[in-house]
Amino acid sequence: MNTRLTRALAAGAAVMLLATACAGSNGGSTGGDAGTDEPTTGGTHAVNEDARALLPASVRDSGTLKVATSLTWAPFDYKDENGEATGIEIGLMEAVGEVLGVKIEVTDIDWQSLVPSVANGRFDVSMNQLEDTEDRRKQAQFVHYYKDSIAVLTKAGVDIDPENLCGHQIAVTQGSSQQGTVERISQECVDAGKEAIKVEVFAESAATILAVQNNRAESMLMGKASGVYLQQTDASDLQVSEGYVPGTEALTGLVVEKSNDELAAALQAALQTLLEDGWYQEYLGTYGVESGALEEITIGKG
Repeated sequence: MNTRLTRALAAGAAVMLLATACAGSNGGSTGGDAGTDEPTTGGTHAVNEDARALLPASVRDSGTLKVATSLTWAPFDYKDENGEATGIEIGLMEAVGEVLGVKIEVTDIDWQSLVPSVANGRFDVSMNQLEDTEDRRKQAQFVHYYKDSIAVLTKAGVDIDPENLCGHQIAVTQGSSQQGTVERISQECVDAGKEAIKVEVFAESAATILAVQNNRAESMLMGKASGVYLQQTDASDLQVSEGYVPGTEALTGLVVEKSNDELAAALQAALQTLLEDGWYQEYLGTYGVESGALEEITIGKG
């Protein structure tokens, strides 16, 4: 399995790693040979033939599941010091591929293209701690595997109450669910006669983080898992709030084209297999995010 959190800690400054990952785009793959309808074997997890039977025939025949991500979002999807794809979702998809008996082919693309690239059929699955939202369900469906809540990331020593964001400056990544959250809260501030939030928009998540570190923005919102990761790495000049922004608990999932029910069912079955044998919970625990584990794998569809 690819390097986990401990290896990333030894790699050096996490924010610089994220910024470097923004430049360029390359692909990688895991698993065995493609181009056959015979299941790939030899991994840690045995093939679940019932789950495999749920796959679309095109995927079984090719032996490959094409997965898109943006390798700029530690600890979910990023590059290690050797430029290899790693992170929570990378390892999770490797395990899913083993259960389904297919090779996982990961390609690094622009973040804003992740959901559209599944909707238009370029990729089978996309992932990047993508929150299941009503807007995204217009193009896709979600196979849930994780729950998280939003915290506030600031420079060390800057304390912002996540329950009182009015008047603060907050950086957001364009098109992210956090952007919608900030805009909603800002409007609530105005409606209550308080000062609106000062919103700064950046194109990529790495640039958003760097804006906080470089004092171009006072803060940003992010899932607690990502905030804890940054705080624990060499980006020690950042801190994540203890509390959460109210009303922000959300489900994260693997993104599948809206009408591709066969693939969604196969992914759900594979993840449920990993949950029931205990690997899923233990795996999330290696990243310190076991609190986000689900009791059952579900599908979200509009």
